[in-house]
Amino acid sequence: MTPKRTIALLLVLMSLFGLSAIAEEKSPTATLVEFIELLRKRDIDAAAQIALDKDALNFLKENAQDPKNRLIFGFLIDTVEVNFGREVIEGDTAAVEVSLHSFRGEAINNLQIFLDYVLKTLPEDATEEEKVQAMVEAALPLDFKGLAPHTYSFRYHLVKQDGAWKLDTSKQEEIDR
Repeated sequence: MTPKRTIALLLVLMSLFGLSAIAEEKSPTATLVEFIELLRKRDIDAAAQIALDKDALNFLKENAQDPKNRLIFGFLIDTVEVNFGREVIEGDTAAVEVSLHSFRGEAINNLQIFLDYVLKTLPEDATEEEKVQAMVEAALPLDFKGLAPHTYSFRYHLVKQDGAWKLDTSKQEEIDR
């Protein structure tokens, strides 16, 4: 191979490598999509790798220990409709507007009260498994998508670290619409 052909081949390979590296980098919005998917899979540990604020995810992990909270979180994350809006990138920071259509906070409080009532109807010696089963059976007939629907709009902030976007929950802000 002649030196010119070798140089040309190296340039082509370098540009292809550069393009594949760019294609592999996720956008801030794609990072949030992955974060939501991981939460839907209940993979809190993997979601924690995307977030800067480990306290927020530790809160989720701690709540996941309580069967009632785990059940409510499951209904929330499984029924929420997520719409991604405007994405603004400024260097190593980004903001993405996200609308979450879910049930209203008051409905969550009412659901907690309802599940507490269900638990009180069980015998005192009910096992943890029996308690979980009773809550699931009581909650399954409910229409969670129709449970006081509400749309919340937020601006989520991300920071690029080591070439990857990380969610900064400490800067999350609610948007009035």
